[in-house]
Amino acid sequence: MANINKENQISLYSDTIDNHTNHLFRAWPERLYVLHNEKILYQGQNGPTGYSIPSLDYFLRKNVPLKE
Repeated sequence: MANINKENQISLYSDTIDNHTNHLFRAWPERLYVLHNEKILYQGQNGPTGYSIPSLDYFLRKNVPLKE
């Protein structure tokens, strides 16, 4: 697993509340991903019914330290 730390940060991207990007790219099925150094570290199940926010939360807490 990747060591995501202060020197090796990740960026967060999300769609706007009106889902502009989703409509622009006709994204279906929707999925949640964590990408780092051009690798997929986390790939969620097909959404919206397959989302597991607790699973994503667990992954982030385990791999991304909180800011001090």
